[in-house]
Amino acid sequence: MARTRHTLAGLATAVLCATITLFAAPTPAVAADYDINLSRFADFDRPSNNPCAPQVCGEADPNNALFNDLVRDFGQVMAPALAAPSKTLGQAGFAVQLIPGMSIIPAEERHWQLAVQQNSFPRNSDGSLPQDPTNADPGPGPVLFTPQVMIRKGLPFSFEIAGTFSHIAKSSMFTVGGQLKWALFEGFEKWPNIAVRGTVNTLVGSRDLQMVTAGGDVSISKSFAIGSTFAMTTYAGYQNLNVFGWSRLLTTRPQDPRPPQEINGETYNPLFAFESRHRMIHRGFGGIRFDFWAFDLLGEAVIGEGIYQVNLSAGLNF
Repeated sequence: MARTRHTLAGLATAVLCATITLFAAPTPAVAADYDINLSRFADFDRPSNNPCAPQVCGEADPNNALFNDLVRDFGQVMAPALAAPSKTLGQAGFAVQLIPGMSIIPAEERHWQLAVQQNSFPRNSDGSLPQDPTNADPGPGPVLFTPQVMIRKGLPFSFEIAGTFSHIAKSSMFTVGGQLKWALFEGFEKWPNIAVRGTVNTLVGSRDLQMVTAGGDVSISKSFAIGSTFAMTTYAGYQNLNVFGWSRLLTTRPQDPRPPQEINGETYNPLFAFESRHRMIHRGFGGIRFDFWAFDLLGEAVIGEGIYQVNLSAGLNF
């Protein structure tokens, strides 16, 4: 049995290292399909009488409403999968999960169309953004894929810690985070398990956007034996997710490297930045897990505010 456990641990470590190496492989320094471009979230307002000719003058006019909507939606996409029932692993327990997750987004909304379309997105001649561009690249699809790795370790006194690593497919963006769970009530055969959990997650690799999520949830689960080798666990819960998002310094005119300046009494300033936004989001989740010896398969659904997620998981427990 000990040799088997060591073999499983070695296999899990190899799979984990291969997955992280694949996700973290260097990519060319160009925008990927689903990288976030926030320069389109502002118009470049020019004076109507053009007193700066032959040079260009004007100022950036950022659209805060669009940024607020993106923070709300993208924060839910980047939040880590919950992907575990209420019961902890026990003091000696250790688990590795591979989680191919997906998020269903309102891709037709303007904040998604502007954030994800590629650099050929056209502006009007006055520097403003068209309401219905006809020559732009296609926007995002309705589903974003977020493959994830979760490593969980049991601790004494019904505590459990976890680390998460995920990649937003077709982008250069990653997320890393941690979780701490405490089972308030577990281990009783006839009664469900109840646990609380806290999560923290941060976005890495975005040129324009910076984001951190912090969540707290409560869950309840119940296990059922199926024969002598299988077990089924159902679980459900509620999460309060807090999303904090802000931008780096952006420009509405990347083709013009001039710094902000005065031109014939008018201002040229294409630079802007979005200050930190905080969105509180209420989410419900539920799932089912099947355990067979040291292996488990899990399916989970998460219902948020305008964003719906489905997470599948294959794991090793030892």
